[in-house]
Amino acid sequence: MATRQGILTDLKSYESLLPTFLYPSRRDHEEFDTLNQFHQFIETTPACFERTNHAGHITGSALVTDETMSYVLLTLHAIPSRGCKRPAANAKRLWGATPGH
Repeated sequence: MATRQGILTDLKSYESLLPTFLYPSRRDHEEFDTLNQFHQFIETTPACFERTNHAGHITGSALVTDETMSYVLLTLHAIPSRGCKRPAANAKRLWGATPGH
C-alpha cells in the first residue's frame, strides 16, 4: 500500500518530467495546476484516502500491458442496475482497465 509521503514524492518526480519529457517546448499550466491541487489535497486532508471523505479521496488505477504493448489486461466489471435488490443477477457487464476502487 502506498504511503502519503510516497505519493507526494511520486507527484514531484512526475512533475519534474513534464517540461522535458511530455512538453519539451512549454510548461502545460493546466497539468501543473492539477498536480498542485493533488499535492495540497494530500498534504492538508488527513482522510484523503478514505471513501467516507465527502470532499473526495485519492484512488489509483493501472493499465497493464505486455512488453510489446500488443496485449492489455482488462477486468470484467459488474455494474448493478439502480435500485436492484439482486445486483449480480441484473448487472451489466463492462470490460475495462483495472479500476481504482
